[in-house]
Amino acid sequence: MTRFSVLIALAITLAAGACTSNSSAPSQKNGPSGNPSGNPSDVTSPSGNDGSGGSSGDNTPSAPPSQVNVTNETIQSGGTTRSYVLAVPKSYDNTRTYPLMLVLHGDYGDGPSMRAIYPFDNVTGDDAIVAYPSGLVDSSGMRTWYRTLDVKSNYDMTFLSNLVNTLKGQYNVDSNRIFGTGYSSGGFMVNFVACVMPLFRAIGVSEGGMAYTSDGSDVTCTAGNVAAIVMQDPADQTVDLDSGWWDAQYWAKQSGCTNAGRNYNASDIPGPNDQPKNIVFSGCDPNFPVELWLIPGIGHVPWWPNGAQDSWTFFQALPTHTPGT
Repeated sequence: MTRFSVLIALAITLAAGACTSNSSAPSQKNGPSGNPSGNPSDVTSPSGNDGSGGSSGDNTPSAPPSQVNVTNETIQSGGTTRSYVLAVPKSYDNTRTYPLMLVLHGDYGDGPSMRAIYPFDNVTGDDAIVAYPSGLVDSSGMRTWYRTLDVKSNYDMTFLSNLVNTLKGQYNVDSNRIFGTGYSSGGFMVNFVACVMPLFRAIGVSEGGMAYTSDGSDVTCTAGNVAAIVMQDPADQTVDLDSGWWDAQYWAKQSGCTNAGRNYNASDIPGPNDQPKNIVFSGCDPNFPVELWLIPGIGHVPWWPNGAQDSWTFFQALPTHTPGT
């Protein structure tokens, strides 16, 4: 298991690590910046789920016809050419508004590979515009996201904001229904953006996490609240259970949920052969529901086979609310 570091103002560090069951916050941080084998696990597809809608063998069903036009696009941001894959409904109608979904890859990935293994537009179809942006390559040669809460220095936050504004200028995007979803380091990134930028109505996170301060206490987010759906394999050895739990608990506390703020116990955790367990937080602000899915057996991979559909169902059910208010 490897560690990763991130530059965060006021000594904020990532909540991605292991802690004892009676601790209120992760005691160390284990991160998704690599893995001991040297293989890019962040871009590995779940077994039996390549996003094609088919299965192996002679009787493989055909994938349904695509409802979107897919293009590779670039914009200039901060003096750098940034790239993204864009999926726009073939039936796009400028007289109606569309939700916008940003789907962020994990370390070693990029926009094209993320769409290949997690084609969210297969689920949204002609009901949303979906963008798969690419991070930049760092000094180690890894494509990743700049995980810092300092908005002024965070060129990736600038890029994502510029991307949203660009798409709003080209398409009739519903500003109240912009969603961010991310896997691994992309999951951390959408949390960081949600914390300090009033951009997202809601976020979806798989095998990622939220920031916390060096003493283990909550960060102070300045962008308002978001609804959140968090997905985590309890046995993930790259970004472990404490990270996903902390993430969901953070947004649940922000939303005033009555069962927020506790740590997990054995009864919360499904066994390796059990069905996924959905922990729905109660008593939350109805504008900001929070769900935590504990999904055994998927490992450190981008979502389980039902992940995209469950996330989209969660997003669609949200009442209209302006981000940052």
